[in-house]
Amino acid sequence: MRSIIVALAVLTVMGQSSASAFDGERKGFIIGAAAGISPYGRVTPDHGLFVLDQPVEREGAGTVSWGYMGWCWNKRDMVVGLLSIVGYQQESIDFDHTFAGVAWFHYFRPTPTGLFSIIALGGASYDTGVTCPADVGPGYLLGGGYEFSSHWHFGAAVSGGRSEIGFVNLDQFDIMLFFGGVLF
Repeated sequence: MRSIIVALAVLTVMGQSSASAFDGERKGFIIGAAAGISPYGRVTPDHGLFVLDQPVEREGAGTVSWGYMGWCWNKRDMVVGLLSIVGYQQESIDFDHTFAGVAWFHYFRPTPTGLFSIIALGGASYDTGVTCPADVGPGYLLGGGYEFSSHWHFGAAVSGGRSEIGFVNLDQFDIMLFFGGVLF
């Protein structure tokens, strides 16, 4: 019964917003994606009050992929659910730093072409593919960029967080450069 109510609520909201969605105006329902590189990343393991090991700095660039969906309530502000994954390979092991959370995009101009900022809070996780994935811990993402046409943008962001494998805490940090598009 609960899933039927949730489905009806989603359909009602989507039905109400369909008149304003995908009409070229940055307002209403939006969906977007971005891809890029992460030129720098670091993981610092620690155990309670003392550090077990030195920070592990990634060798080489990682790949960045983002997906987001949400609502733009005016031509300058939108709130989205954001998923960001930074993947890389080191010593034949695949690593993923994942951030999932709620992001606020603020555009400094109501019309296309202009600067924007991103502030996000959510959860962060770390996965090596060899051991169990880390438990999700608190995470953040901060960034900004330039929208050079009504649907295309590029930018830079930093993300970080703290996750846990067993009783070892993992502090993670990534710098990301991205290029993306958004439908509105």
